[in-house]
Amino acid sequence: MSSASRLLGIVSLAMFGAVHPGIALAGQQTTLSPHAAQAVDCGGVQAEADRAFAATDYVRAATASSQLLELLRAGKETCSVDYAIALNNHALNLDKLRRGAEAEPFFIEALERKRAADGAQHPDVLVILHNYALMLEGLGRYSQAEPLFREELQLSFALNGPASSDALDSLSAYAVTLAQLVVRF
Repeated sequence: MSSASRLLGIVSLAMFGAVHPGIALAGQQTTLSPHAAQAVDCGGVQAEADRAFAATDYVRAATASSQLLELLRAGKETCSVDYAIALNNHALNLDKLRRGAEAEPFFIEALERKRAADGAQHPDVLVILHNYALMLEGLGRYSQAEPLFREELQLSFALNGPASSDALDSLSAYAVTLAQLVVRF
């Protein structure tokens, strides 16, 4: 089976459910158990969002990440996708489309959920902090971005050490924001 027909089948499953008479995988009618269909839905939709993001097709990525969030909200228990990460990724897609006002609530919820689930010292918290702070900085909201960049820097030092490339990247982002704050005063 070609990858294109497999993707078409996965997208069909995501849109129409476990049985769709017009599209079949490998030339046959496909009927999956509800749990198998849910797993394919989540994994296929996440893969589509990832491919679209990598191809810088942020409209397609945002559409797919929105669909993934809908699947996760519907309680797809067989889906192994981390909800907080899905929220972060959707917010990032919206931010890439210059829709920061729409993205912000997703970043906030992602940060709250990840901290609650895995603790404030988790590496994913670092990623979400960074993405959220960059979005705020891009909107010119430097005074709101600054404490997030500061927290990111402290967490990066704690997780990676002060000489790591991640810590240096965090320091650089923090310095840019601080410079913007100084210029504004």
